[in-house]
Amino acid sequence: MISDPYSTPHIKIEKELLQGISDAATASGALIITSGYKEESIVELVGEVVFKSRIKNPNINFSAIAVGKWGNIQDCQQLESFYNNESVNHEERRKYQLELNHTHYILFDDGTRNSLDEGEFAATLARKISKGARRRIPLITILVGGTLHALDEILLDLKHGVPIIVVE
Repeated sequence: MISDPYSTPHIKIEKELLQGISDAATASGALIITSGYKEESIVELVGEVVFKSRIKNPNINFSAIAVGKWGNIQDCQQLESFYNNESVNHEERRKYQLELNHTHYILFDDGTRNSLDEGEFAATLARKISKGARRRIPLITILVGGTLHALDEILLDLKHGVPIIVVE
């Protein structure tokens, strides 16, 4: 799922999207992959889906995987400093908190700080998971809002034959 911190779906669309994601994920055992950044409204929606679905049925079988950049995560520098016995530079703050209801987190470190361009890595990972399983796992991309960078991700997915759903 592609989104950005500035896109907020209309409340009616949000509820319909939430219900549709929940139904599809629980029926198919889907893997939902987002950035995991709490500040993006669609990521919070996915977290809400996971939370509500697990309350209704603790044995629910679907995963919400957050794929994001280590350098974007709030307070990551404190962890780095702790393990490296260094002092913390409090002036340089990461801007994103992790949405805590995702089931898995994959954080990669490409050396950048505070950037939103993790989509290519996440899209490649999703395609590898889809094709690498014993049975092919269907893959779609859902675009909610998004920045100009999202167009690059959409183009890449279209080149690989991945269907796109665009939500206004």
